[in-house]
Amino acid sequence: MVFSRILVSLRSKSLPLLVGRRWLAAGTSSGIDSGSASSSSDSDDSSSSGSESENARESDVKDAILKAALEFVPTYGWSSKALAAGAEKMGLSSTVHGVFARGGGDLVLYFIRSSNEKLSQKLADEADIAAKDPEKKKGTRAIIRDAVETRLRMIIPHMSTWPQAMALMALPQNVPDALRQGCTMVDDIWYFAGDRSTDFNYYTKRATLGLVYGNTELYMLQDSSDDFQKTWQFLDRRIDNLTQFGKCIRQCQERSRTFSDVVYSGFHFTRNVLNMNETRR
Repeated sequence: MVFSRILVSLRSKSLPLLVGRRWLAAGTSSGIDSGSASSSSDSDDSSSSGSESENARESDVKDAILKAALEFVPTYGWSSKALAAGAEKMGLSSTVHGVFARGGGDLVLYFIRSSNEKLSQKLADEADIAAKDPEKKKGTRAIIRDAVETRLRMIIPHMSTWPQAMALMALPQNVPDALRQGCTMVDDIWYFAGDRSTDFNYYTKRATLGLVYGNTELYMLQDSSDDFQKTWQFLDRRIDNLTQFGKCIRQCQERSRTFSDVVYSGFHFTRNVLNMNETRR
């Protein structure tokens, strides 16, 4: 199978990934004749365009393998075995998993990215509905709270293996992309909640929401209640804390615009919420 041979060749980097219709229709292992090779040098613009198209196709094929591999995560975990099984389901050689340098880490990152995209689309759809019918518009707190729950529910099918996924994201090679995806998620939530701040609030809002999500995710791993009801109650309490923290920041900014005053007041608020008392030695 031409498609399979092309993908397998990636492991040794002996061939580029070209899986467009032209290659598939050629019916040969090379897929390129001398005429097409010579025509590729006609112009720099066409070469650049071809390269971009090839990269796009490569990305699409990898995503297709990753998507297929998710079905096997309950059996093999977030591993190269799941990737190999996903490739085999598509009719490809199991050795195709070699194109994923980070193995299970790439699979986790794909799941996180695709889940974030689903959440963003859901929030966009709700915003469109609210724009057409103002009566259906939700408040900021409700938008944020529901968005966090929606995103957390996406990991429920993989709850038994999620600790492994979190461990993979903590590896040095995966941390930058994991943080980037986390920032994208909280930024999307705040954007669709109506936040357009460009000052210090931009960072505090996203950082605190990231903490809310992370803490709730950890709580969820230990929750054995029906439909994770205790987790959603925990989330409600954290959202309340987030709202109170936001009010504190706004009050501080009304009294003083200096960065030090805001941080100092935020520190004391956090200490009081956590019931931390000063001790002298």
